[in-house]
Amino acid sequence: MFHSREPESFGYLLTLREGKWDRLSYLNALKKAIPKLGTPRSRQHAGGTMVIDDADALYAVLFVEQEGKKGRSVVLLYSPDLGKSFQAYRLPGTAFLEIPVGHNQTARPPAIGVLRFRKEYPTRWTRYNILSVLFPEKKDGKLVLGEPVEVTQDCFGISNHSGGYSFAVTTGKKVHVVYAEIPKKPGGGNPTLIATVDREARKVVAKQFLVNASPNIADVHSTPVVAVDSKGHLHVVTGAHGGSFLYLRSLKPDDIEGGWTKPVAVGR
Repeated sequence: MFHSREPESFGYLLTLREGKWDRLSYLNALKKAIPKLGTPRSRQHAGGTMVIDDADALYAVLFVEQEGKKGRSVVLLYSPDLGKSFQAYRLPGTAFLEIPVGHNQTARPPAIGVLRFRKEYPTRWTRYNILSVLFPEKKDGKLVLGEPVEVTQDCFGISNHSGGYSFAVTTGKKVHVVYAEIPKKPGGGNPTLIATVDREARKVVAKQFLVNASPNIADVHSTPVVAVDSKGHLHVVTGAHGGSFLYLRSLKPDDIEGGWTKPVAVGR
């Protein structure tokens, strides 16, 4: 576990080993990546995700302060040995990890979503962002991040501060990425789409519109999430900022273009 939102809890992971909690400091690795590292000045708004792959390598996204600079830098923390040692890599924007949900495969490092600001939008809770995906690879005990694969220039952002979620699922060489875009016209809701990226070729090979989620105005709190089941069917939940969730499922396994169930409103 880690909690990096406040000064007194910043700089270490907590791990339960043989009935005792151990602190594993990552500060030295972080200072190599960001020499003028600062500590959180105030509580941050629920940033950061953590994943462990099949080889017991650990990945965490951290949002950190820099002395003399406004805003926060985004860092990928990597440990090939479950916290015995750490490495830190700067990321090119707001970032978030693919999270194990259902049956996505975790043999390789998780996909990393990256958002970069493009331009403002009139409504309060969104703006135009370029959504890209990084596919790190292990090489000689380190990570090679590679070039980001662009998915869209019109992503409304991501709101990942409540509950477990994943923006993507890996199924072999395919990575299915769910996201929402700012509509072409004001009041057009939150168009939710899914894209398939070929991890080996590092390119988008398919895109599919799924549903227009609530509310009527573009709102990042309607961030969609995706999971994959044991048979390869994809499950998407979207919407729900002040309304019902919309749920739909792919008709064919591991295929976003083979049709989807009719969206069903669930919960509130």
